[in-house]
Amino acid sequence: MKLVAITLALGLAGLSSAFGLGIDVEGLGHNLNGWQKNRTATYTIDSQTYRTHVPTVTQNLDGGIFVSMRVEHISAVRADAIGYIELTFTPSGYVGASQIRLTMNGKKYDTGQVLREEEKVVTEAEVGSMDWRTTHMKMVLNLFSKLDAEFAKAEGKEEKSKGDLWGRFKGSKLSESDVSAALRHNLNLLLANVGESYGTK
Repeated sequence: MKLVAITLALGLAGLSSAFGLGIDVEGLGHNLNGWQKNRTATYTIDSQTYRTHVPTVTQNLDGGIFVSMRVEHISAVRADAIGYIELTFTPSGYVGASQIRLTMNGKKYDTGQVLREEEKVVTEAEVGSMDWRTTHMKMVLNLFSKLDAEFAKAEGKEEKSKGDLWGRFKGSKLSESDVSAALRHNLNLLLANVGESYGTK
């Protein structure tokens, strides 16, 4: 856990020097029912239990940052879905690339990198006043359209892995729409807790 804390601290320090952006980690945790001692937050969405890990933040060579956050669906006996939300911020403060990698019901899904279609030059004076949620709305829609396409591609195919056999043994498999909604919830909260002031503390 010390390594995670050190990585996060270094990432935020680098982010401050790059363009003043950072993540309000404590605010993010508060919105997810609070970080526990193991630096995870456990909460429910539509009667399903999920666990989110504190995101890791690292500085890229170009002055931007890379953010990765792990989200798990928790059943009575195990984490039966594990997803990673990965965002690459450009030096100007936009999400230049996003990706979701997910393992659930014995299947693996990967959106691949979803790249920003166009990038507006942001002046230093504009950085603190921009609404990041509005700016990144199109990226979020494109990312989850890719995830939906991955679900559709796998639908109807016979799954022979142990994970799928376990799902049939339980009587029903975890819903793709439930996990997708949880990932979107986490991504929206992550973007809502990105701001200039957090990178300068």
